[in-house]
Amino acid sequence: MALEKKMVSQITIKGLEYHSRKHINSVVSEAFGIDVKKALEQFASKSATMHSFSLYLGYR
Repeated sequence: MALEKKMVSQITIKGLEYHSRKHINSVVSEAFGIDVKKALEQFASKSATMHSFSLYLGYR
């Protein structure tokens, strides 16, 4: 039971590439009481290159 809850409580961050030089990072799921939108803003502010970030709330 605890393992199932832990596996559901994971955040997945994927780096995807589209077109020639366009990149997008997708953040999937909510976990551990973290506000994903705030975490997304942190990723965007720390990103060394211009990336788009998309947010998918919900579980896989």
